[in-house]
Amino acid sequence: MKTNIVLLIVFPLFLLSCFQKERKGIYFDKVEYIQEFPFNSNLTNGEKYPTTVIGKLDLCVQDTFLIFYTQNYKGLWSIMSIRTNKELGTLFCKGHGPFEFVQGPNLDSCPTFFHNNDSLYATVYDFGTGKLYCINIT
Repeated sequence: MKTNIVLLIVFPLFLLSCFQKERKGIYFDKVEYIQEFPFNSNLTNGEKYPTTVIGKLDLCVQDTFLIFYTQNYKGLWSIMSIRTNKELGTLFCKGHGPFEFVQGPNLDSCPTFFHNNDSLYATVYDFGTGKLYCINIT
C-alpha cells in the first residue's frame, strides 16, 4: 500500500519534469573568449622618481599630487607635488588620541577623493573608531 502511494506521488512528478519549460534568462548566439589583453607595454626605459619619503607601502596620484601611504606613525600619508617634486607635508597620525587613527587609512579601499571649489578633498573612514573625516588636501 505504501509503495502504491509513493508511486502515485513520484510518477506524476517524474512526468512533470519531462515537460520542457520556458527558460528565462540571458542567452547569447555567439561567445568569444579573450585570450590576451589587446595592449601590452613594457616599461623598460622608466625614470626613478625623486623622493625622500621613507617606508612607502602604497601610492596613488590625485590631481597634481602624489600621495604615499607610509609606515611613519607621525604622518601616515605623505603628500608630494608632481610639478615641483617636493614633499608638501604629511597627514594622519597613528594612535588612540583625538584625530589619530587606530589603523592607518589605506589608499586602496579607504579614501574617496573629490574636488570642491578648486580644492582637492579626501573623505577617510577610520575603521577603529567608526569616524569619517573630510580633509582638504590642497
